[in-house]
Amino acid sequence: MDKRQDQLMALAGRLARLQQTVCEAEGKALSDSDFAKRYLTFSTSTFSRIKSIDKDGKPDVSKSKGLNLDHIAEQIQQAEEDVAERLTSIMMAVDADSVFVPTKLACATQASIKRARDSKGRRVVVLLARTGAGKSAVGEALSAKGAIYIEGRQSWKKSYKAFCADVARASGRPMKVKHYTEHDAEERMLQALRSRDAVLYLDEANTLGPESVNAIKLITNMTGTVVVIAAIPKMWDKLYEGAEEEVAQLVNRCQPILRDKGLSDDDVRPFLMRSGLSAAAIDQCIGQVVEASNEFGLLKTVVALVDEMKKKDGPTAADVEQYLRFHKKNTAKPVVKKEVQK
Repeated sequence: MDKRQDQLMALAGRLARLQQTVCEAEGKALSDSDFAKRYLTFSTSTFSRIKSIDKDGKPDVSKSKGLNLDHIAEQIQQAEEDVAERLTSIMMAVDADSVFVPTKLACATQASIKRARDSKGRRVVVLLARTGAGKSAVGEALSAKGAIYIEGRQSWKKSYKAFCADVARASGRPMKVKHYTEHDAEERMLQALRSRDAVLYLDEANTLGPESVNAIKLITNMTGTVVVIAAIPKMWDKLYEGAEEEVAQLVNRCQPILRDKGLSDDDVRPFLMRSGLSAAAIDQCIGQVVEASNEFGLLKTVVALVDEMKKKDGPTAADVEQYLRFHKKNTAKPVVKKEVQK
């Protein structure tokens, strides 16, 4: 067996192992076409030529004529690194999903996404909620079910290219070269999103600007992707003030905008049920927990309280009241009042 056959055999083996890893992670078989389209930077045809064998069961050198095997080896190495990173994200998302509690806001978001999937012209979901309301938790839970989850970056405010490249990377198709044009990044993003029935969840989307809004419009026009934009209300208003025309066009592609209205007893009860408190103790203190959480911290306050109760042997309503007194005493009241007034 000559040197080129050795190279082809090694590359084919790496690709086979990578494909098997992906199939096991996704819990289903992937065709060569789907695997190449979603995880490789070269075509299905090139993938097939690398795998080809001759009548003696050896790599078919004639089929690989014209292929730069050294360059392909570099592309495969990048694909292996990308898959390893994505598998870590998937496992983290699964862990997040296992402790996720579907609040009213989360359920409304999921219902809106379902409507958006069935709509041709309204594939954008806007979720506006204060810090602590659970926007990131919703995104992480959706990620566990296959959504593309990405946190906003400051570069998106003014760079169309940065937004497209970041979305492409989060979708599993990163740019493989150091120097690329805006058009290259745009095409890469669209290729990645077209290859899957996607939900794109943009968390901390307070970093959106006119350029990134235009990119989102392109996504909805050119792919079947549902785009979820999660932001703080006042930052959404600021975006509108700075890009009125672009945002107005985006809103035409939106489902009715979802706005956080605070926590209710039904939102908080599932959390308290994990705290070790008795049902009677929960009934006794739940109103106080809801009031304190809505005043400051929202779900972050609830989660912190539950964590404290878990440390106690048989926590009581009195323990909750003591924690809430400490919470109110140490709340940054001037900040809270300013936020409420806005």
